[in-house]
Amino acid sequence: MLKSKALFILDYNPIVGAGHLHRSLAIALSFRRNYQVEILVRGKRISNKLLDKNFRGAVHFLTDDKQIDRFIKTSNSRIVFFDLYKPSSINRFTKNANQIWFSLEDWNKVERKDVGIVNPNLFAGSLHNLKSDRMLLGPDYYPLNQELIKFKPNGVLKNRVRTVLITFGGNDKNGLTEKVLKCLKEIAPSLKIVIILGTLNDKSRILKLTQNGSRHVSCFTDLLPRRVFRMMKSADLTITAGGATAYESSYFGTPCVILAQNSLQAKTGKFWGGRKAAFYLGEGNLIEEGKIKRSLSKILNNTAARTRVFENAKKMIDGKGVQRIFKYVMEKEQKIADPKNK
Repeated sequence: MLKSKALFILDYNPIVGAGHLHRSLAIALSFRRNYQVEILVRGKRISNKLLDKNFRGAVHFLTDDKQIDRFIKTSNSRIVFFDLYKPSSINRFTKNANQIWFSLEDWNKVERKDVGIVNPNLFAGSLHNLKSDRMLLGPDYYPLNQELIKFKPNGVLKNRVRTVLITFGGNDKNGLTEKVLKCLKEIAPSLKIVIILGTLNDKSRILKLTQNGSRHVSCFTDLLPRRVFRMMKSADLTITAGGATAYESSYFGTPCVILAQNSLQAKTGKFWGGRKAAFYLGEGNLIEEGKIKRSLSKILNNTAARTRVFENAKKMIDGKGVQRIFKYVMEKEQKIADPKNK
């Protein structure tokens, strides 16, 4: 029996970063057992280990929306997921009568009743104040990579911070990695610091980050997810921009410090801080190094505060978001195929 097709259309480039790619692929990987999956990246061809390993021969790169529209029409895809930087651009494409569309969203949203909404962020309930059976809202639906949930969450918090993980997403265009590294080396020179650069960063930064540095600093890039998650689980503190890494750290219970890369991540960071599930410091490029050093020093030396974040973070994510999305899509498809079951 031939499998139905599922098409994932996403933005992935140095400007928007890799967040759309990673969460779309987390869902796409779970769909492969029941669907024939294709990936369409809206942008120029970029090499990526996760794409190359899991979807070789099923990945397409197109930059023109008219070409993408033709691809959608001729793909015979039953399910279509969009994860676009500006979700409203979904209106440029034509929906076939037999297709079921979904939009993965952050702060921007799609105003179309024929498109299902998946917004797995903490703030989703405030953005969509109208509840609907076509909306999957909140962290219960966060699509964690299935390689991550093979690791068990951390059971206890260590009293002392010995290892700090620094990672600012696919493209750290504001140089927050260097800024945080400098602060940590000054306030806690004996810390073990692990840096993970996203795939869209300039690889020459690795040498610059480690040269003339402490023997306690190591830097990596272009790692497969399992190795990244192993480093994340073993870290005592994660410093990041508030995107996917914040949710991944939350699953493990690893206390997370958020320095936002932009105004939208800043809004997200405030939600994390308000829930006391992370330490939110502000927009990284607007904060003076002195304030970052003082804040990090307090966090490193305040076990009670880190314990509170540890306990609250673990309540946010249970690792079953992908399964919930998959179940919903399957039920939606079955209802359309057999209207009597509605």
